Order: sequence, then C-alpha cells, then structure tokens
Amino acid sequence: MKTSKNLLLLILFFAVLVSCSKEFDWWSKGPKESFVAPISQLQGPEEIFANQQATFTVSYTKPQPCYTRTGIHTKIQGFEMSVEVHIVRDHVYACPDMLVGETAEFSVVFPIAGTYYLHYRGPEGPDAMEIEVN
Repeated sequence: MKTSKNLLLLILFFAVLVSCSKEFDWWSKGPKESFVAPISQLQGPEEIFANQQATFTVSYTKPQPCYTRTGIHTKIQGFEMSVEVHIVRDHVYACPDMLVGETAEFSVVFPIAGTYYLHYRGPEGPDAMEIEVN
C-alpha cells in the first residue's frame, strides 16, 4: 500500500511540475521556436557605391539569452530592401526572461545607384531608413 501511495505522489508531483512549467517542453522533439528579432539600430557606411560591397551594423534584441542568431536576411526588390535578423531558441529547458542586446554585421551589394528604402522590424513595429547609393 505504501509503495502505491508513493508512486501516486510521485506521479502527482510530476504532473504539477509539467503543467506549471511554461518554459520547459518535456515532450517536444519538433522544430525549434524561431522568429525575427526587433532591430534597435541599423547603421551603414558614410558612402555607398553601386556594385560594391557595403557593410552594415545591426543592433537587435533577444527576449532571452537562450536565443541564437541564425542569420541576417536581406532582400532587394527595386529600390526597396528588407532586413531581418532571424533568431532561434537553442534549447528547451528553462531560461530567464530578460532582454539581451546584440550587434552583428552584414554586407550587401546594391545593383544600381539611387535612393533605397531599408525596411525592418523595429522595437515599436515596422520601421524604415533611407539611404543614398552613388
């Protein structure tokens, strides 16, 4: 009788632990949670020339230290360019909720001279920046 009572208490404890833990996914073996991080600052070189590599610095915020940058994605369509910093949660165990700022660099080549509009997700939502390419 005592063994079954201890087993029942152990099962009850485990059930409470699983239901109370939002951070810990005990069962999932599926894809890792990933999303686009908000960009707090986007900075380019003083002069940019068409058909030459331009290096930008991007500062972004992660919701927890458990996230890792998987890439900075850019797409140029006409005179519009989108910039996204993709991050993924790199493990499933508990992690503190605290904003973590990081900085990275990426390079891009603008095909022709003109005024480009760089679109990105800022801390308050969609944002844009205008740059001149010579």
